[in-house]
Amino acid sequence: MLLLAALAQGATLRVGTDWAYTRVSDAVLASSPGDVIEVDPGEIDGLHFECARIPESEGGNGAGIRMQGSALTVNNCVFTENQNGLLAGGT
Repeated sequence: MLLLAALAQGATLRVGTDWAYTRVSDAVLASSPGDVIEVDPGEIDGLHFECARIPESEGGNGAGIRMQGSALTVNNCVFTENQNGLLAGGT
């Protein structure tokens, strides 16, 4: 699953037990506009996804969550001013 922070073309920050960031909040604090935050599979609960943008020339489909896979649990989350709230694709 991908959690997009803002615009395309930034750094990729990874969150999970085997990555530099073990908490989403730490990756968010370390992120800059244009970065992408990748989160290992698990549950997403109580997050606010805001202002995910990708230029129209790149598809114009910035999503708060871009999920690639077969299962996702999202609880008590807010999506504000994203081009797409949750964008899901096949496996």
